[in-house]
Order: sequence, then structure tokens, then C-alpha cells
Amino acid sequence: MSSPHPDDPVGYCVEIAIEASSLANMDLFSLSDPFAILSAPGIPSRANEGRGKSNQMILGRTETQWDVLNPCFVKSFVLQPETPNGMQLNVAIYDRDSKSSSLDKQDLIGLAICSVQDVISSGTEGVTLRLDPPSGKDKSVGNVTLIADLYDDAAPSHELKFLVERSSFKNMSALGQFLTKPYLVIYRRRPNNKWAPIFRSKATRREEDPAYSHDVVTSATIRTYNGRGRCEETPLRIELRAHKANTEHRLIGATQMSLASLRRQTAGKRLSLGLGGEAVGEIIFRSVVLDTTVSSFEFEINFAS
Repeated sequence: MSSPHPDDPVGYCVEIAIEASSLANMDLFSLSDPFAILSAPGIPSRANEGRGKSNQMILGRTETQWDVLNPCFVKSFVLQPETPNGMQLNVAIYDRDSKSSSLDKQDLIGLAICSVQDVISSGTEGVTLRLDPPSGKDKSVGNVTLIADLYDDAAPSHELKFLVERSSFKNMSALGQFLTKPYLVIYRRRPNNKWAPIFRSKATRREEDPAYSHDVVTSATIRTYNGRGRCEETPLRIELRAHKANTEHRLIGATQMSLASLRRQTAGKRLSLGLGGEAVGEIIFRSVVLDTTVSSFEFEINFAS
């Protein structure tokens, strides 16, 4: 398998990220809850012959993103160096309608097909494909984009832990009986200068967790690679958003930094969190633990009342 960038070294894995846009809304009182399935042709099985069963080998499944029609999925898929360029990739976008893991219980939005080479040769912009609707339907159901980047499993990793103060959130719901459901998103900047999500926390209401005034967000792991798009100077964007069921999720506040700048911070350092040019809160560095292969950073996010 070749590299997504001509000047990249040979022998690295390739990571494929998936985005979708202008998805058809499959729900009545809210927006679709999409997730993606990436698969490839598998080895035919005698058990499936004549039974109409697919011989597809599922490479993975993204997380579900709730109430959104233009999802950028955090979950990505790593292809090993020996993966053939001509291997077919099948992408299916579903609307989650059931807690069941069975795809038969979900609502298929659309399908698209390309090859590994199509994704790699598209460079940093990725390859955008029109989703074909399920059989028997004739309507536009949206587009899907696959983007290739390098992945080095041996590169140093960095874990970011956030302690988010929720007691000071303003209620951003138009209806008073529904309280703000905040969630955290961390992005890294791709070589094409677009933001790619690498972590998204679960949206929670404070009344669901009345015993705690803080929400500890963990497992935001970032790997660095001293090549294109993964060096420690790569900008990171941290956003806190309010989940809404039938419209775009509202931005509460955001800031930008890099892993290199994190390494230079000390405990007690404060960084402003802004929205529209106004400070809406601050990020406080609580602790910084550095190692040759793993770095751990802890922060506290406070908001102005």
C-alpha cells in the first residue's frame, strides 16, 4: 500500500477518517443519529451460499453521533502497510433507531463504494462520494468523505484529562424544562487546515448526575508523528458545546493550543476560553506529567456565571 503523501516514508499504516454531509433526516421529531460502517469484500463462505447473506468483512464501526446531519466521526480505521491498493472499501451510513447492535434494527441512510487507492490518491482533501439510497428509494440521501493520513502506533501518546465545572452553566435551552447538555470535543488540524475531531465526550444533564458538580472527561489520547499532520506543533482546538435534539449544537466556548505549548505550561496556568471575542471561562492547568513516550495533562474548565 502506498502512502497518502508522496514525501512520506514507506512502511507506515494508513488511517482513514470518515465524514458525512447533507444526510437525509430519518427522524420525525429530531435529527438523524448517524454512524458509519466500513467493510471490505471477505472470503466467500459456504454457509452463506444461496442464503442471500453478505460476504462483507466489517473493518469497523464508528461511534453514533446524536442529532446531526453533517457528522465528522472520531473513530477512524487503520489499514496495515500490506493492504492492497486495489482493495474495495464499502461505506454504509446508518441512522441509529435501536439500542441493539444488530444492523437489521437500524435505518440505512445510504451506501458508497471506492478503493483504497481512491482514498490515498485524493491526498489531504479526501475522496467525496455520493451516497446511494437503499434499494427501492430514489432520493438524495447525502455524501460521505474518506480521508487518509499516516498512523504510527509507536509514536508517543498524550492523554488529556479535563475536569469540567458544570454547576455554573447557563441554561441554553429555549424551553426552561430542558437543561443544557454539555459535551467536550477536541480537534487536531489536518494538513489541509481543516479540523478533525479526535475526541468527543458524552453529553450529560446535571440532573442525571446530581451527586457531582464536576464531570471528569478522560481518555482523550493523541499520538504524535514527526511528519505531516502529527507533529507536536499541530494546533489543537478544544470546544465545549451544548447538545440540542433538532438543531445545530450550540458552541459554549473554545480555545486553541498545541501539544508543544502544553508541555511548556505549569500547574496553575490559566488560559482564556472564548466565544465571539468574549471570554466565557478559562482552562486551568491542574497538573502536567511528562514521560518519554506518554504525557498526561490535567485541566479544569470554569465558566463565568
